[in-house]
Amino acid sequence: MRGTNVFTQLQLPKTSDGFSKLDQQQGNPRSEAGAAGGVIRIRIVGGHIGNPVPNNSFQSIRHNIGIVLTPFERPELTESYEAVCMRARLIVQVEKNSDGLYDIVRRELDTCVRKVLNALLEYKEDGWIRYIGRMCDWFHDAVALLQSLLYPLDQERNIKTLAYKLFNDVVFGQAALSRKLKENLELTVLTSNGGLSASMDVNAAQSVKHLLQHLIAHDIYSEYETFLLNATEKYYVGLSATMAKDDPVAFFDWASALIDQEISTAQLTFPRVETHVLFKKCIEKTFFLLPSTEKNRLARINWFATPETVKAYVDQDRIDTLGKVYHLFKSFDQPAPLRVLYLAWMNFIHNYVSSVVQSSSEETMVPTLLKFKPRADEILESAFRKSSDFSDALSNGFSSGFKTRRNKPAEMLAKYLDGMMRKGQAKFIQSLSSSSSADTSIVQDKLFHSHLLLVLSLYCYTHDKDVFRTFYHRLLAKRLLLNRSASSDAEKKMLEILTKEYDAQFGLGEQMFKDLVQSDDIMSQFRVWTSAMEYHDNLQVRVLQRGAWPFMVAKQQIRLTDEMQSQLDLFSKFYESKHARQKLEWDHALGTMSLKTRFRSKMVKGKASGSHPPRSDAHTSKKPRLSDGPVEEEGKEVVEKELSVSIPQGIVLLMFQSEDEVGFLDIKDKCGIDDPTLRLTLQSLACGKKKVLKKIPPGKEINDEDVFMFNEEFAKTEELEGRRGYRIHINGIQGKVETVESQSTHQSIQSDRKHLLDAALVRIMKRRRLWPTSS
Repeated sequence: MRGTNVFTQLQLPKTSDGFSKLDQQQGNPRSEAGAAGGVIRIRIVGGHIGNPVPNNSFQSIRHNIGIVLTPFERPELTESYEAVCMRARLIVQVEKNSDGLYDIVRRELDTCVRKVLNALLEYKEDGWIRYIGRMCDWFHDAVALLQSLLYPLDQERNIKTLAYKLFNDVVFGQAALSRKLKENLELTVLTSNGGLSASMDVNAAQSVKHLLQHLIAHDIYSEYETFLLNATEKYYVGLSATMAKDDPVAFFDWASALIDQEISTAQLTFPRVETHVLFKKCIEKTFFLLPSTEKNRLARINWFATPETVKAYVDQDRIDTLGKVYHLFKSFDQPAPLRVLYLAWMNFIHNYVSSVVQSSSEETMVPTLLKFKPRADEILESAFRKSSDFSDALSNGFSSGFKTRRNKPAEMLAKYLDGMMRKGQAKFIQSLSSSSSADTSIVQDKLFHSHLLLVLSLYCYTHDKDVFRTFYHRLLAKRLLLNRSASSDAEKKMLEILTKEYDAQFGLGEQMFKDLVQSDDIMSQFRVWTSAMEYHDNLQVRVLQRGAWPFMVAKQQIRLTDEMQSQLDLFSKFYESKHARQKLEWDHALGTMSLKTRFRSKMVKGKASGSHPPRSDAHTSKKPRLSDGPVEEEGKEVVEKELSVSIPQGIVLLMFQSEDEVGFLDIKDKCGIDDPTLRLTLQSLACGKKKVLKKIPPGKEINDEDVFMFNEEFAKTEELEGRRGYRIHINGIQGKVETVESQSTHQSIQSDRKHLLDAALVRIMKRRRLWPTSS
């Protein structure tokens, strides 16, 4: 048909041309007969004669509504959809009786939802969740069809709102069905077989999700969401209680894996993203926070987040897991769990640092801490996201750990820096396992500087900064006076860093460098002054200002040889001629000298001389002068060596030019060295690795009855041990010397602290007017 409305032609035949408007099919006898006014027979084959259509419009619509609202039945109306819609339009728009039609719809819907309720309550087979989901699907489709059929009414009175309200009141509002729905949801979502993931397959999850979408459509989802969250919390409270026993690390691994698995399945089950978040928080809190009814909700977190747990993660290199713990605790809506982890992290740092600084192996203290500090910084960055609170915990842990052994960490840091500056940049960097001898000077400079800053970062944690400063100044002075520093420029740069960035009092060390420069000028003038004299240029004096150098005044002067004393007298005469108002006080404690010695099978008596450093407002350093050649005995093998020794060692050795054996008391009486220093000196010469003297009887300790003699076989012993160098340095007994110096330095620090405390008390009392004015 073209351009013809069949419905109009059927309804209004008087004003229409009827079937004459239909295109006449050429060659069709029936069409031709119709056009000629003949009779046409119409026969319906296979058609179903339904119930007779009621003549009353209300009865017809009610009848068709009942057919539409028959559960799970395909709606086969007695009239076409358009006919039903036309009747609804007639009633609403022409007869103006929308209230009556609405009442019919309400009653039919009420009958329908009660049938639905009964069907749901009577359903006893498996898959009830799927069945109620199908029922909701059918109901929603039926309501949508009803809205289309009764469109004129739906425009005035919303049929969907009425239908859903009745469904909510009658079906979901029925206590028995609501209880059955909750029981089936709990049974499907949470079971005793291991939680959501263990019991639900994909089909079950999709059935639950489909039903929950209908609950959202009916605006009752929040009630069942709350129920499921409460049920989940209750389920996992019991489950987690059985797992939280002895091993916190294993518990978190189990909980973390289960949480990830449950959340993955929850995303397939719950239609709303908000529910995913709530479900995740619910499970996480249930595992680590006890129910709100408990007095101590943090009991499990306190059990889990301990320094031992943090240590286990660090030892196992599971920093990513530690990061998960941090992220989990941070997600809680209260700060208390994160505070527990904060304390655990701080106490872990404290325990580690404390164990290191209290270890009997003091030499490994600083290297161990230097390895740990970058590791702790890495954990702070990767696990705790550079949190300022956890950064403070790191600092507090180091500081409190250092406090467990006062003074010693600061002292060892200063000595470690002393070792760095003695070795110099190249040798020190090569001693690090991470470096290579092929590194360029620029790379070495960066590595050395970064390592230096790492040491100073540990210095920031100690409260005994005066200890570090005092030891550093003393060690710096020894390096400068004994020429043990690898680089003067590096020393100045280091002092500049300490002064500008850490403590302005380090600037006092700058005067040391000025004194050394001034001493070089003085020695140049001295050589000019003695150029006309018969003087052997083997003396190097360091003139120092007492206040700039951290040394005590010498209590006892060493008795030098006549030749050595004459050189000092000559320098004193020169200095007084230039500085009449200044007085030199000599200090030989740090002086050095060189002895040119010849060893052979029998003792050869000869001469040895050297130089030494005096000290007053001055200190001296030396340059060696080789002695005159000793008398040789024909046919005897002679081995010549140059011994580099301290002034006390040299004075003792020179005694053996004229004597084969000398007793301890005789040495003490002749050289004027104080008893403790003399014993250490003799130990270094007769009991150390390089035995220039022999002790009778042998032993490690020096007794008053001991006798000493020159070791004629010293050079041969050196060669047998692979040391064939010409110049031999004789070290002191470092351990005992350092112990004595350390004790002396600590006594000086305590004395300074006492004076500072006394001065502070006086200022406070004067400020409060508690101090007598006359005092």
